[in-house]
Amino acid sequence: MNLFDEPVIHINFGIGRVLNVDNGRIAVAFTNQSEQKKFLYPEAFDEFLKMRNPVIQEKVFAELMNKREHEANEKRLERERLEEAAKLASERKEETRIASLKRKRKR
Repeated sequence: MNLFDEPVIHINFGIGRVLNVDNGRIAVAFTNQSEQKKFLYPEAFDEFLKMRNPVIQEKVFAELMNKREHEANEKRLERERLEEAAKLASERKEETRIASLKRKRKR
């Protein structure tokens, strides 16, 4: 989505215009600031920034929700991988323990 030159509102800096969105960052020039400000994109729209155009705001918010859902899925998959690895390690440990007991009985 092209946000170039779209007006935004920041809770502290006031009104600004989008200069660039790239690599998970959004650059904004604010009317009362001498230099541009950069924020995480789309995370900044959760608390700090708001698009003045409500249609675009909804699209940005949808991107934010999609990113959060993706991150939650990644965390869930990682947790499942770790649980599976722990389960396999426990099974191997038990197999080793049983094999050790069998060796001791043979002696």
